[in-house]
Amino acid sequence: MVRWTRTAPALLPYRAYVELDGLAPGEPIDLVTAMLEMIDYDGGRPLTCLA
Repeated sequence: MVRWTRTAPALLPYRAYVELDGLAPGEPIDLVTAMLEMIDYDGGRPLTCLA
């Protein structure tokens, strides 16, 4: 699960979508699921920005 850290802002757009899908505001995000879904969204290519 992701807690708020300096790198967490990169997940803010993802958070908006998972909250729209029913995740409670502030609820921890499963980092592995988030990264795999972002890779899938990017056509299966590895993420090129690690910001």
